[in-house]
Amino acid sequence: MTKRFYAILISSFALNLFSQTVSHTPTSDASVFSFYYGPSLEKEFTAGVSLHVFQSLNTTFPYGHNDYGLWQGRLYNADIHVDAGYKKGSLRLFLNPAIYFSQNGDFSILPPSSWSGSLYGYFESGIDAPQRFGSDAFFDISPRNSVIRYLGDHWTVSVGSEKNRLGPGRYSQLLSGTSSDGFYRADGGFYNLNLLSAEWEFLYWFGGLRASEYMNYGADSFFSDTLCGFYLGIEPDWFPGFSIGISKTSQTAVESFSALSVLGAINFSFLDFSDFGKDVNDGKMNLMLRWKSESDNVQIYSEIMKEDYHPSIRELFLLPEHTTAFNVGFSYVLPWKNKWRMDFEYTELGWSIDYEYNGLTWGGGFYRHSKTKLGHTNEGQMLGSWTGSNSNMQIIRFERDGDEWQLGVFFERLRLDNTFVFTDPEKDIHDNKLRLTVPCILTLGCDYTGSYRNIEFAAEVSLNYYLNYLRIRDNDKPNLHLEFCMKY
Repeated sequence: MTKRFYAILISSFALNLFSQTVSHTPTSDASVFSFYYGPSLEKEFTAGVSLHVFQSLNTTFPYGHNDYGLWQGRLYNADIHVDAGYKKGSLRLFLNPAIYFSQNGDFSILPPSSWSGSLYGYFESGIDAPQRFGSDAFFDISPRNSVIRYLGDHWTVSVGSEKNRLGPGRYSQLLSGTSSDGFYRADGGFYNLNLLSAEWEFLYWFGGLRASEYMNYGADSFFSDTLCGFYLGIEPDWFPGFSIGISKTSQTAVESFSALSVLGAINFSFLDFSDFGKDVNDGKMNLMLRWKSESDNVQIYSEIMKEDYHPSIRELFLLPEHTTAFNVGFSYVLPWKNKWRMDFEYTELGWSIDYEYNGLTWGGGFYRHSKTKLGHTNEGQMLGSWTGSNSNMQIIRFERDGDEWQLGVFFERLRLDNTFVFTDPEKDIHDNKLRLTVPCILTLGCDYTGSYRNIEFAAEVSLNYYLNYLRIRDNDKPNLHLEFCMKY
């Protein structure tokens, strides 16, 4: 690490800073939409300029999430960005340039698939998700969430690179989360439309996805894939606190793009009766549900996501679990003095095990797809859940709120490579003993948000214990993960 980066580290204690929350702090829902969030959609959008610094440290292996375009590799990492907001009438301008830095210390990875053409690519095909972003420390400059938006009384349009969060999850969202940078896009829709005893909202977007430097498909064009999607949300008047939403996306490789690709999200090809494997695009659709008590002391939510292609209605009923993922959780304020809140969330991103058993051995991951170049990624990071392509996650968190501080304690389990079928290659049979090599990360940690005089700060400390690192039985590795941010 050079002297310059030590200066950056020290400066966070002296500058006028405001940082993003730490990884395990629940997401905010202060949006004009029920399930769709972004800086320019905040109900209380304020003008002004602030400087943000987020820093983290990993001692053994990469770890960290809900960090936009930052690669939290081994050793020191930093996200330095500016929030510059301007508001006049219904016009909102939000500039969010960022500099990301990763010291990117050395660590062992699995043998990469030939799909990416890189020594650091993902260990399976169908996705641009490098296991490591090269071998050296690096900077990255990004527009992050920059956007210009017109937000009228009931309708909105925008152009920019805003990375919107879509879904009810407090810690993980399946279709669009905050563990990748924003992509260049335009959107338009309406909200707060009262019709048929309910409040309706709708948004449609279209944009382009870029490959990372470690994907051989990304060399010839600025965009490698295009992505369009829509979101429809309803809050019925007759069911207070309840919201329901649906969303669908369509991702197309640039060389397969046509004018109709812009409207690909409204083509529900999962109702197609054609032969299996004829889908040209990679489409996903999800159903979102949430109920909040009037006091907000209780919240229950779920998200179910599915590949939108299916061979036929018959097979939809026969194999509804095929290419299906889900997220379910609740948040509850404990009755003891109403100061402790308990959160629980379970994310399941397993692919279809029938792929493996039926001989389609490429299997292994909800965000992978052979018809597009990148899988469900942008610049090498997952557009959806931070948990990865084919993982399960469970988290339980207890939160204590004081007058000017908040303390959180959490335990998290992340099972990786959920659909790996453990077979003995010599006997060509299923071998349960090999299941003991399944990789899993257990995390125990705490986070604190508080203030001292006119300084506000947040920090997180966690111990990550990686079981069966590199899929080697009993090859366990501990990692200390630190995060710090501050506002003066």
